[in-house]
Amino acid sequence: LTPYHYCSNNPVGRVDPSGMMDGDYIDLDGNYLGNDGVYDGKVYVVTSASECKAIARNEADGKTTPLSEVNSAIDLVVPQEIRAQIVDGIWDRECGDPYREYGGIVRDLAVLGSSGYDVDWGIGSERWFGQESIGFDYNTCHGMGTPIVFFHSHGNGELESNECLPMDQFPSPADIRNAGANVRISALNVQISTHENKANIFNPEGYISLPLKVFRNANNTHTPRQ
Repeated sequence: LTPYHYCSNNPVGRVDPSGMMDGDYIDLDGNYLGNDGVYDGKVYVVTSASECKAIARNEADGKTTPLSEVNSAIDLVVPQEIRAQIVDGIWDRECGDPYREYGGIVRDLAVLGSSGYDVDWGIGSERWFGQESIGFDYNTCHGMGTPIVFFHSHGNGELESNECLPMDQFPSPADIRNAGANVRISALNVQISTHENKANIFNPEGYISLPLKVFRNANNTHTPRQ
């Protein structure tokens, strides 16, 4: 069994705070597979190889694929421009000091009577000098709105030693555990690794990795068939 077997190979579940379960399907490399017939800006990453093939067959036959038939679909939740803000913001901060963790919370502003999203950045962690663990503190984020994405980096700095050891570039046991707390269980949790160019999406059961450029650039660009 894989860590994702509990949810049919889907490590983050059907996270969808807006209630609009529709969109384009892409594979783990960002390749377009097909859509579910509704153009609403949604993008889903499909992790199951057999479901990728089924969606692609439907697309080739001129058919759409209902989301109810895709158990491994991961909702990227927010539009491409918001995910680009996350990745680019972490790159910028790590250029200043690559030995800290940076992060924040994406908030849906609908509860405030506004449209759109706010990327609420927190304060970078303490510096890493090879200690066993450091951690970004989401309590340093003080924005308003419904939390829908929790994101943080693991710095790309390397220790100046014979091994040139970098910080761990995958979700830590604490990251995995904390993903089950309060509102985070219903949100998208992402750990960004600029060192390995990956976005690791995780929940209390495990994580799955996407190329960072796929997480940043994936966009809904296909009009559904009529």
